[in-house]
Amino acid sequence: MIDRAGKGLEVGSKLRRKGIPQPSKECVELIEGLLRPNPKDRFTFAEFYQSPFLRMEEEKAKQESYVQQKLSSKLDKGARNSHDIGEQDRHTEKAEEHAHDVVERQVGTGIEQARTTPVRIAPSRLSLAIEEEKESGNSMRSGPSDGDDYVVVDTTVPGVVSQHISRPQRNRDPKRDTMSKMNTMDGAHDGNRASSSNQGRETKLCITSSVLNYPDAVEAFKRARVVAALGERNERSQCFLESLQLYLEAVKLFHGILDDIKLRHREGNATREVNQKIKQLKSWALQMSRLYIEKARNLTSFIASNESIRSCPQRLIYTQAVKMAKDAACDEIVGSNKLAKDKYKEALRLSDQLSIEKGIDSHDQEILQRFKKEFKARIEDIDRRIAPPASSITQSYRVRNGY
Repeated sequence: MIDRAGKGLEVGSKLRRKGIPQPSKECVELIEGLLRPNPKDRFTFAEFYQSPFLRMEEEKAKQESYVQQKLSSKLDKGARNSHDIGEQDRHTEKAEEHAHDVVERQVGTGIEQARTTPVRIAPSRLSLAIEEEKESGNSMRSGPSDGDDYVVVDTTVPGVVSQHISRPQRNRDPKRDTMSKMNTMDGAHDGNRASSSNQGRETKLCITSSVLNYPDAVEAFKRARVVAALGERNERSQCFLESLQLYLEAVKLFHGILDDIKLRHREGNATREVNQKIKQLKSWALQMSRLYIEKARNLTSFIASNESIRSCPQRLIYTQAVKMAKDAACDEIVGSNKLAKDKYKEALRLSDQLSIEKGIDSHDQEILQRFKKEFKARIEDIDRRIAPPASSITQSYRVRNGY
């Protein structure tokens, strides 16, 4: 044990000269006793100190040799199969070239078909119209239906179609499919025929996809058809004044479509076919505006000739007056006295206008008089609160405010 400790100290002095810290005697004895308890095995601290590094180098050499063997085996196998691999690469390149050519031909054919295929403006096409189904309670729906072919137009380049998409067909009724095919054929052959008064919901007009190459045209058509459909629904619900307002709004939108088409597409800027389709589009929008102008005129004459309809504008005026009075009371509570005063004056003006209408019975006249009296009282109270002190009231202030 003493000999081994001496040799350990000798090795420690050598390590200390190299800059490595010297381990203590207790550490050396403990390590040697744990690792080599048998005294027959001659083991020194130097052997213990160097053994981990030796083992690491041996393991690293083994790993490198193993990797080299694997790599050499793979290279040998690749050399044996190089001929087969080259054949597979050549076949793959040929298949990719063939597929690329097929895709290019299909895409070119699809673009050409999309440019020349007429698109029917109908409730189920391009979301340009609203179809009301009488069997389903006059419900409105828009957008492309299942199985319909529609065109996605590139808005950046005029007249260029990006895709021609066919929607997947679901389980559909054969009769419905037959009717849709007949309608499509009618729309393709009778593109110049615009809708009449009974055909306002199903416009059979064909235009090329290059005409509607900007999204605001689609939105304008959609908005106009929605407004017109709401007007027809209100007319059936006997809300005649609201229906009249919607008819006039629809006419305004259709005229806006005409102006937009005139500004965007002038004669000579496009091909002959496109110019012809633009003319058809103009005639359709013009005929729709005339249709709803006629509807508005008929509705106006009906309201004027029917005595039972006169309660509708009176009810609207009364509702507006009550609403203004409620808003004025809320403003008065929060301290907005000037705003409340203006609203009370507006409610008083509406009440005065309603009281001079013909056909108002005595009970309604009493209610209106009470309302007017309350409105005047509230206006006077607000004037007293916002008026300056009596000593500071000048003659000009008296004249200006009616004192």
